[in-house]
Amino acid sequence: MILTREAERRGNVYQDFRLLEMLTAEENIRMPCLLDNRPVDEKRLRALAKLLGVDQRLRHLPRELSGGQRQRVAIARALINDPALLLADEPTGDLDQESTDIVMRLLRDQANNGTAILMVTHDPDALEYADRVYRMDAGVLSIASV
Repeated sequence: MILTREAERRGNVYQDFRLLEMLTAEENIRMPCLLDNRPVDEKRLRALAKLLGVDQRLRHLPRELSGGQRQRVAIARALINDPALLLADEPTGDLDQESTDIVMRLLRDQANNGTAILMVTHDPDALEYADRVYRMDAGVLSIASV
């Protein structure tokens, strides 16, 4: 199977962040661009960092960040390449309500601009941002009403 560049553009938000501990927050955000041999959109990096409230923490290592800051760095990393597909596992799990609202609005904007987002969450407030909701109970997947 041949993948186009568009099909390769995927972002991942992991529940456990998966930041590289020896890299700064900024270097972690840059990593998908480096791996994909693409230039970093500096304006997008700065805008994401500011919007997510980690712009003052970019030079810090992950161990120097709170859980919420690490989560927001991981979200910026997932979005830096403007992915066609975003897979997000509990993207708001370690966030306070204000940060959760910012992240969910950001993800909604991404979806409105063409990013397909598959998000797994236990947060019932996230439902208001979704186009479609599925529920998994005892291994059975069903469509839920929004």
